[in-house]
Amino acid sequence: MSSSASPLLANSSDSPLQSTSSAGLLKSLIEQASDAYAKGDPKTALRFYDQAVLIDPTNHVLYANRSAILLKLGEPKEAIQQSNHSIQLNPKWPKAYFRKGEALKGAEEFEKSIIAFCQGLQIEPENEQLLIGLINCAAVSPIRARFEKILRQMSALGLDQSPFVIVSVIGQEFLAAGNHADAISILNCALAIDSTSLKLKESTNGALASAHYQAGNLRRASDYMYIQLEMAERLNNSRSQIAIHANIAQLALKQHEIARSIIHRRKQIDLLQQLHEDADSAIVALGELYLVASELKQAKEIFSNTAKTNVYAQFGIARVLMAEGSYAEANDTFTTIEKSTGNMRIKANAILFRCRCLLALRESQKAAGILKNYVLRDSGLTTDEETIGLFFAILGECQLASGDWITARKWANKALKIGLSTNSVPLKSDAFRILSQLFEVIDDKKNALCLAEKLAELLETANTHIPLRISALQRVGNLLFSTGDWEKALEICGKRLELASRLSCVRTLMEVHSDLVKLYKSLGDMKNRQKYIEEEAECAKAESGFEWIYFEDLADLKADHGELEEAAEIYEKALMGVQEQNNPSKEAGICAKLGDLHIQLESYQEASFYYQQNLALNKQTKNLGCVLKGYASLGKIQFLQNLFDEALEFRRYQLTIARILNDTPQKLDALIGIGRIFIEKKDYGKAVRIFSKVRRSADSNYLKSEVALSHGYIGQCYVELNDRSRALSHFCKQLALFPHISDFECKCSTLAHLISEKSIAGDIIWTLKLCEMRVDIAKKSKSVQLQVNVLYEAADTVILIGCHDKATHYLSEAVALGLEHQLDNATIILLKLADLYERLGQYENGVKILENFVENVDNGLEFQLRLVAFLFHQQEFPKAEKILRSLEQGEEVLYALATSLYRQGNLYEALTVIQSYSGRTEPEYIAVNIRAGHLFEAIRKLEDIAYWEDLREEVDVIRRLEDVFDDLDAFDVINPNKLDDLSLNIKIHYEMSLGNWDSAFELLEMENAMEFEKFVVSVFTGHELAPFPKPSLLDSKPPKISFSNTLTPKLKEKMTLFLNALLKDPGMPVEVSCFVLYRKDQALFYVKKLNSKEVLPQFHYKMIQSVLEFLKIPLGTIVDIPMVTKNEKDDPQRKPTDVCEILKSFEIREKWRRKGRRKPRSRSRGYASEGEIGNLNNTTISDCELTDTESVSGAKVLGVDFEEGEDGYESTFNDASFAY
Repeated sequence: MSSSASPLLANSSDSPLQSTSSAGLLKSLIEQASDAYAKGDPKTALRFYDQAVLIDPTNHVLYANRSAILLKLGEPKEAIQQSNHSIQLNPKWPKAYFRKGEALKGAEEFEKSIIAFCQGLQIEPENEQLLIGLINCAAVSPIRARFEKILRQMSALGLDQSPFVIVSVIGQEFLAAGNHADAISILNCALAIDSTSLKLKESTNGALASAHYQAGNLRRASDYMYIQLEMAERLNNSRSQIAIHANIAQLALKQHEIARSIIHRRKQIDLLQQLHEDADSAIVALGELYLVASELKQAKEIFSNTAKTNVYAQFGIARVLMAEGSYAEANDTFTTIEKSTGNMRIKANAILFRCRCLLALRESQKAAGILKNYVLRDSGLTTDEETIGLFFAILGECQLASGDWITARKWANKALKIGLSTNSVPLKSDAFRILSQLFEVIDDKKNALCLAEKLAELLETANTHIPLRISALQRVGNLLFSTGDWEKALEICGKRLELASRLSCVRTLMEVHSDLVKLYKSLGDMKNRQKYIEEEAECAKAESGFEWIYFEDLADLKADHGELEEAAEIYEKALMGVQEQNNPSKEAGICAKLGDLHIQLESYQEASFYYQQNLALNKQTKNLGCVLKGYASLGKIQFLQNLFDEALEFRRYQLTIARILNDTPQKLDALIGIGRIFIEKKDYGKAVRIFSKVRRSADSNYLKSEVALSHGYIGQCYVELNDRSRALSHFCKQLALFPHISDFECKCSTLAHLISEKSIAGDIIWTLKLCEMRVDIAKKSKSVQLQVNVLYEAADTVILIGCHDKATHYLSEAVALGLEHQLDNATIILLKLADLYERLGQYENGVKILENFVENVDNGLEFQLRLVAFLFHQQEFPKAEKILRSLEQGEEVLYALATSLYRQGNLYEALTVIQSYSGRTEPEYIAVNIRAGHLFEAIRKLEDIAYWEDLREEVDVIRRLEDVFDDLDAFDVINPNKLDDLSLNIKIHYEMSLGNWDSAFELLEMENAMEFEKFVVSVFTGHELAPFPKPSLLDSKPPKISFSNTLTPKLKEKMTLFLNALLKDPGMPVEVSCFVLYRKDQALFYVKKLNSKEVLPQFHYKMIQSVLEFLKIPLGTIVDIPMVTKNEKDDPQRKPTDVCEILKSFEIREKWRRKGRRKPRSRSRGYASEGEIGNLNNTTISDCELTDTESVSGAKVLGVDFEEGEDGYESTFNDASFAY
């Protein structure tokens, strides 16, 4: 087609024919189309091109020409399609873009048309047709007004023919018009066109960065900003660099890259200072960055650099003070700004922040008054709708803090309405937060959670600062946790952790880890709890200023594991750390934890100190709720120290504040504390009135725990008033409410009274069950002292009813706990256990625990002598002597050493040592002389005793004399004429030893006890033989170290069983010392064991031997008699606590050396005394084990049935009491 045919149509010769056979026909069709078009017949031309396309469908020129014809025919949409097809076939052909641009212009799609022209210029910048088309299109586009003005300016500068400049200018005008997407496309074309002007390219890159930023393509925006910055640096354009650094800093903040933002703000400040220009705004912006990153120290330092002249820097300092918790100081700063500024917007913001400070200081009424004054009366303060909405939001928060929930909701809804109309993220977020808090306060967790989730979603969508998003997620997590949705709560914590990691703020990261630690603690997941504590430790290495967060969580872990001393030391470190951070609220919380810990440790003075500090800090922050709890704790501490007047004062303070706050549970807690004080003051009538008031109030408020406690204390008062019927009625009612009581000590106190009643009634089985129940309850408490006291008292009870194995089990547990936690009464309990082992004849166990205790804990004289006594029982005299010689040679040691020598047969040295003893030693002197064969000397000393009347009145001397004669059976050395001057016991044993049974019988008629002697004498005199009453191991305390062999309580018990076996079939072999009695072939026999460690005094040995011979019981020939004894170790249900292993399992010596001396805590009251339990109608058992595992319902103990209701146990009686 010739160029003269039509200048609008392109020549198709540029497109190769697919085959020579069709070339002629195609050429003809194109020529005919051109002629028709030239003659003004575009429709005919279009038909020829339609046929041509069928011959060569890949010819891009044909489609471009069709586009031009269709546009001529007024069909721009079809023209656009043809041009697009041409571009698809050859994207590098500029003419196709011209056709597309013209077609789009004809369709009045000017933005797309401009882009098409720009894309064509990108391929062929020197194409004048495209440039003219672009300028003409821009002149009729939405940017025409500004473009024509700029075009004239460019013409004056000779730039109107520069494709780069024209395209760049058009792109920037699109950007100015808010058309980000098209601006990006056009500016990209400009950069592709290229220019020799670095300045123009720098400007275009900046515009492209701005377009991407406004379109939300932050990463691409950042890339172009760095290209722009590089060009500005090559141009040495400092002012441009300043602007670019500011933009990059802002963009990095938007991307939550605080560190990068800080770097560019600092570079911006450096450049401004190099040019000696004002850098205040940049400095304030840098301070804001540190504030967002919670780097408060740096933020404050930076704001201070310009605070004297810059009100925004003053704002920054005040906000740092708020972040530090110094709300009073921040309030003063905002007040100064409010009064000094004439800028109404700044003044409004100062008022808003000032009211936030007052809210934090618990001065909600004052804050509300200020807001109402400005909002309702000073309409000239601000006309900004968003600011007014923020005033409404804070008013709602003030009303919420004051407890006016209806008004709070009204103001919050107003704020939300304005927020929705203005699409204000801060206003909507404030409204959602306040409404969520409101619903939480009224216990509508569902709506509270819904609003909290909306808040988190809003902040995430708006891409707000990460600390705000973390705070919102924290609220969602807390609400999920409170509703029991653990999995979602953990998921939310995971999101918080990811955000905190992006923020690169150590404090925020540690706070999230700390929340995870607390969450896993509540879930009982120790592994993950320890994992995140270790994560905190790693964070603390990077920033030691927040190490206190790690210390607090680690101390919580130690405290939960019972490592109280170590926990206290770590809490101290946490306290020092938080004090450096000037965070009074957190400091008060750690002081409270230290106070509670020292209560458990019974370090009441330390506990009082920390709670006094806690109280002062909470008063400083005006936190009345925590002040209330502080007074409650101080009242408890004073009560535990028996300082009842001081305790009463603190409890009254607690009651007053609880009434002000209308806090019913705290009011009742205060009244309960006051009632307990009156119990201690023995004003039981007043205490009953107070607890009755508590019960009525608690009942009306459905506070079952307080109802239960009041019943227990009323019962205790009636016990003291000797009104057992009423007391037990209240105890029964309390037992029905046991599941609602969290006070373990109160539960144990109630059970103590019931144990006493059951013991007195002689109900051994229920006494044991109640003891087990009480021990189990004590073990659930955190109080080690309570556990030890309950175990100790349970041991006392079961000893009294004859369950000695269970008593050793309880005492072993108590000793183990006491030693591990360094309790003051641990040694008392250990000696009690040793006494029990001695009474039971379990000397080997006694030696083990005392040896380990002396070696690892305390090698004091008392414990060494107790160990020596056990070694004497074991016949280990050389070992005992070695210990005694290592001790300071005091009176007790000298006597014990003489005893050891005497027992070993070293009579001369024993006599030498005994002569150094300052007490009366006539019995020991007699014993040594008798064994040495110096009978005349022994007789002389014996006559001295008979002669000196004052000596005969010394009970201890006479007892030791009786022991000497029993042990040696040396009654033949007694002068019969002096017999009347000696004791009745000696007289009776004298007659029995000589075989004067009738004389002995007459003397025994004057003595009520001496069952053994009466039995033996009756055998020989023919009187009726009565069975021995079972002796109690409690009849006599274990004797002190005895010079001679004596009858121990266990030997007495064995003699009773042995002699009773002579009257009744023993069923199994019985033994006493070396004698073993058994039945074989329907006849009784006995054997003598060799080397028995239980040595009978010779008198008792001779009497038993005489009885066996008189009754003609033959000496057996069986050597090994199988002895059946109960072995607690064989019981699979219960393994006894190995105290020796406890002593060896940790560095007990070091712990006890570090242990501070604390005032011993008094044991719980409520057990009957030994005298009260003594009248058990002889209903005792030697060893009683519980075989059933039935849970003990309190009412069932008392013979009253309870039916389980919807909310626990429901009483079916009106007044429960024992039937007496």
